[in-house]
Amino acid sequence: MKLHERFFKVQMASAELSKAFLNIIKENELTDGEALKIVAEFSSSWVHGVAKNMVRKERHGDEDKEGDLE
Repeated sequence: MKLHERFFKVQMASAELSKAFLNIIKENELTDGEALKIVAEFSSSWVHGVAKNMVRKERHGDEDKEGDLE
């Protein structure tokens, strides 16, 4: 079985992000709840942005045109 060429880049990025986030948690003495709140807020904001651009592209074929405009 051959792995996709980006597999290892994604694995490395994930490990780096995890390490950075754990360092932030430790340095700021965050509780699990506080850390989870940060992850949830970041994830929600990112997903919203991706979905917004998808709607724009689906409706207009252009990510720069607002989705609700004609």
